[in-house]
Amino acid sequence: MPSKEKELKAEEMTEAYTEDGIMVNSGPFDGTPNRQGIRKVIQYAEQQGIGKGIINYRLRDWLISRQRYWGTPIPIIYCEKCGAVPVPDHQLPVLLPTDVAFKPPGNHRSRATRIL
Repeated sequence: MPSKEKELKAEEMTEAYTEDGIMVNSGPFDGTPNRQGIRKVIQYAEQQGIGKGIINYRLRDWLISRQRYWGTPIPIIYCEKCGAVPVPDHQLPVLLPTDVAFKPPGNHRSRATRIL
């Protein structure tokens, strides 16, 4: 909910509310500003032994790392002298390698990270 003065009604909404607001339908956290509520929910979960707050930095660049083989290549060259520079026009389009093995080596299993 945006604020205590303005209440959102699910049946009238056409998309999710993604801005800061006040927590509703959240049990003991009702009425808490969402930024404070995040910390309170993590603290509650840790006290109850049902979760743990962690920081996961890998999500920050998930899209870029996925783009390496499954998306449009990003035409940037990393030069030791100049830093990041665009690929020259005469070398475009950048084509992906065709001889890539998509299976990880060894017996790796996908790991999901639970974030609270």
